[in-house]
Amino acid sequence: PEIAVAVVVEHGGGGSTTAAPIARDITLQALYDGDPPLSAYPAKDRSKIKAQRQELQKLRQPFQSSRKSKV
Repeated sequence: PEIAVAVVVEHGGGGSTTAAPIARDITLQALYDGDPPLSAYPAKDRSKIKAQRQELQKLRQPFQSSRKSKV
């Protein structure tokens, strides 16, 4: 296999509800070499994924700007 993913979530409950979405996200990131298009996710999850991406972008901004200034 080109990609193999194993996810263990301590006290995470059922694998299909907790570990499977994490494994999906890791696999999609690897397949697309970065953020996959929203169309790669189930339709019911797209709005949640979009909101999470926006929040992550806000969190990344201070780190990205500090890294650019050091280069």
